[in-house]
Amino acid sequence: MAIAGILLAIGVPSFTQLIRNNELTSVTNQIQGALTFARSEAIKQGQPIMFGARQGNWANGVVVWEDGDDDEQWDVGEELRLWEPLPETLDVTGSVSVTEFTFTALGEVDTAIVLDVCDDRVGENGSQVTLLVSGVSAASDFVCP
Repeated sequence: MAIAGILLAIGVPSFTQLIRNNELTSVTNQIQGALTFARSEAIKQGQPIMFGARQGNWANGVVVWEDGDDDEQWDVGEELRLWEPLPETLDVTGSVSVTEFTFTALGEVDTAIVLDVCDDRVGENGSQVTLLVSGVSAASDFVCP
């Protein structure tokens, strides 16, 4: 019984870390996938496609939409795809205060942005998703503040 208790004491924290790291990786991949989807739709359709945080907050998830009424805001029914809200332990912050932008028909954006994906563990590794004005995005490791 004592051996089982020792194994649990060692294994449970490691398993918790594994779950948290997988959540971080999953959200990073979802954001990068959403950016890639938005860019490919803009090129495929030959028209601007919008990408942004739902209700202006990255924690609410991401939406890709075709702005049918040209108001540069997501309206119900315009979405091409929605992504789920983030787990409560994760936070996404942008290098600029922009929470939505447009991919042109050439797949470009007018503002480069870096999105930091971190959880509530201080000083732990997180991820950064970098979007260049060319529309190309890439994910990399990042040490969260």
